[in-house]
Amino acid sequence: MYEDKKYSINWLKIFVTVIIGFLVILLSVKLVTLIFKNKEENESNKTLETNLKVMNDAAKSYFNKDNLPVKVGDSVKVTLKDLIDAGKLSAIKDKDGKECNANDSYIEATRLDTEYQIKSYLTCENEEDYLNTFMDDVEKMIIITPETTTTTTKAQKTTKKVVKTTKATTKVTQPAVKTYTVSFNANGGDFIEAITVNEGTVVSLPTPVRTGYTFVGWYNNGVKYDNAPINRNIVLVAKWIK
Repeated sequence: MYEDKKYSINWLKIFVTVIIGFLVILLSVKLVTLIFKNKEENESNKTLETNLKVMNDAAKSYFNKDNLPVKVGDSVKVTLKDLIDAGKLSAIKDKDGKECNANDSYIEATRLDTEYQIKSYLTCENEEDYLNTFMDDVEKMIIITPETTTTTTKAQKTTKKVVKTTKATTKVTQPAVKTYTVSFNANGGDFIEAITVNEGTVVSLPTPVRTGYTFVGWYNNGVKYDNAPINRNIVLVAKWIK
């Protein structure tokens, strides 16, 4: 007599194998999608970065001693459309060949203490970014000569006329309040407007934002600013770590 052999199917093992195979396929598809997505984003960022450099070069060519702002803190803005109409630039296109928004894109020059901040802002259909650089070309700097006043002469004449009047003497000797400008170089972060403060003021410093970086502090001439009272015009530069 022969004994029939009975075979049993391990359904649990088959189920686990199928699940593992499905997960492997799913992860492979997701990995391939992520690779192509990163490649596309890198191409887009490269195109945007190149376009911003083109705008920045055009800005430094466009701004000169005749159209730069004179007073510290003042700005001059020119749209991309104005630059195109003036023949300074051609239409700028994104990675898909679509023209960027010429009315909302612009270049802007802001007068700081001893230099100009040049901001190039570009906005396209699905992306936008800006680039901040600084221009301190001596040939393009506007030297501001303080206006000549006759305060001393007038004070002397007034003193002679009202030498017996205590009130008039007090006005002549009263010191003027000095103010200084604190400018911020975000160094790749969001643009921050310069502020004007009275002499001896301790400034409450803003915290800039830069995607992918951690802000570590404000620096002046390579030295970290420690909230000392302001006694001169200064430019604070943001420091980041990635």
